[in-house]
Amino acid sequence: MASGKILSWLKGLNLGQKLILSYISIVAVPVFFLGFNSIWSLELSTEQEALRNSRQSLKIAVERIQRSIDECQRAMYNLMSSNSFIEFISTKGDSGTEELLTFKRGPLSSVQAIQNNNIGLYSLRVFVYDPIFLEIWPTIYNASRISNLKWEEWGSGLRTKGHWRLIHREEPITDEKTELQEVVSLYREVRYPGKGTVGIAEVNMLSNNFFPSLYTREEHSWMCVIDKRNEIYFDSEGSFLSGGSIPLEGISDILTENSSSKEGYFRYTADYSEFLVVYTYMDTLDAYLYHITSTAQIKEGLNNARRLIMLFTLIAMIVFSIVTYLITSVILKKLKMIIITMRRVQSGELNVEIPFSGKDEIGELAYHFRKMLLKVNELISIIVKKQVAAKNAEIKALQTQINSHFIYNVLENIKMMAEIDSKYEISDAVDSLGSMMRYSMNWKKHYVSIQEELGYIRDYIALMNIRYDNHISLVIDVPQELLKREILKMTLQPIVENAVNHGISPKGNDGIIVIGITAASPFMYINIEDNGIGIDKARAEELTSSWNNDSSGCASEDNHGIGLKNVNDRIKLFFGTEYGLELESEKFEGTKVRIRLPY
Repeated sequence: MASGKILSWLKGLNLGQKLILSYISIVAVPVFFLGFNSIWSLELSTEQEALRNSRQSLKIAVERIQRSIDECQRAMYNLMSSNSFIEFISTKGDSGTEELLTFKRGPLSSVQAIQNNNIGLYSLRVFVYDPIFLEIWPTIYNASRISNLKWEEWGSGLRTKGHWRLIHREEPITDEKTELQEVVSLYREVRYPGKGTVGIAEVNMLSNNFFPSLYTREEHSWMCVIDKRNEIYFDSEGSFLSGGSIPLEGISDILTENSSSKEGYFRYTADYSEFLVVYTYMDTLDAYLYHITSTAQIKEGLNNARRLIMLFTLIAMIVFSIVTYLITSVILKKLKMIIITMRRVQSGELNVEIPFSGKDEIGELAYHFRKMLLKVNELISIIVKKQVAAKNAEIKALQTQINSHFIYNVLENIKMMAEIDSKYEISDAVDSLGSMMRYSMNWKKHYVSIQEELGYIRDYIALMNIRYDNHISLVIDVPQELLKREILKMTLQPIVENAVNHGISPKGNDGIIVIGITAASPFMYINIEDNGIGIDKARAEELTSSWNNDSSGCASEDNHGIGLKNVNDRIKLFFGTEYGLELESEKFEGTKVRIRLPY
């Protein structure tokens, strides 16, 4: 009975009344709950956005710091690689004027160029232990000028990777009252065979260049670095700190106690203020980098958004309830016109126009539909332009390949001409040369298969046999399953070339080069043996020692072993110090080079 009366009452309502009733029962209540759900979602998304922004800021800061680290380490590596410079400061303490002038024009000039070529560096200095060595400012000083530094407490890192001193005032060298800059320093021992440590090398970079993000002053965030001694480094003049937004007392203890992993985030509260902290560990500096953001502004924005959402929901419910009946006919008419227009767009007409406008929801829908059509046309135009640009890029890429292909084509023509004239040795030589050029000029990747590298060696031996009248035999003993293994490109060729030039060529008669590969996890061994004249066992040990000690002095005396040292350095750089080359040789008994690689 009751349900019948309700149905009867509903049938008596007109369309406007039915829409209002439908709005109240179907729209108003869900909108009310939707508003609260939007508030919750907004709070969650805002917190996630704040965390995402902090992580992105930290990532950018780490990338900038890593570039500074790389620049300092590269400068230090170049300095340590200047063997003539190190030899002079180690052995020429009592040198004469002529020797000093030669030193300044040569090795010293090269070292000073290191700083000039790395514009981010503030200074590069070497402090020599030899008290009689003449100081040459601004590069070479006596070690007594920095005697206040207790580098003997810095550990073994000073000898190997170097020791980092984070933000500090540069060491005063003279008694002159000059403004000392805040710098980040990298120190490393300068060693010379037979004399041990002969000095300390120092690379300095201004702290605002090394840690640019620490000096980027933002109103609501702050960055700092804390090292293993719990020392904290930051820009004390930042607006975030000067405004008293964060209490600094005990801040380093709070940050380190909550840094339980190499990277992460946490929140903490101090003086009724909440802060979001995102951190990461920088292994090279043995320090943590922190990005600290005040959540006060975030909470203020959330409160404003919460009030706006609630207000908008309330107003919308009231307005819709009042005007629904009045605009029913208009809504239906405009909706029908929009539907007709959409159908035209669906059929492919993109240049249609909705013949009405207004500030109500339907008018807004029409407006945004028009904007959408404009955007679609704009995107179509952009896609067409991108396709044209991509096509032009492909054409330019093909044009850049013409130069190298021209050389290959010329070699191919020479090969064909030699074959026509029955000059098959020339044809084979040109073919081998072309293969070698394609291999050596293509450096799109650092790694190649063993099979590709052996193919290059075969072409090289084929060319060398033209020079030595087929006196060189190449024997390859490699298991089939290892041919697809990848090694560094150009690993074998310098060794084989060394065997030909320094072993087989002086011998004068038939030479044999044997390449064999074995694997025993976790290592793979490549053995290259020749039956050349060999070298003294002591000399072989001296060369091996020079490679492992990162010194090229032994190899540079007669250019014997430079190629092998370069191969050894590349292997250690890519795979680690436990890998590299081993040299075995005796006079008139041939030479064996053993390459240890990861398997």
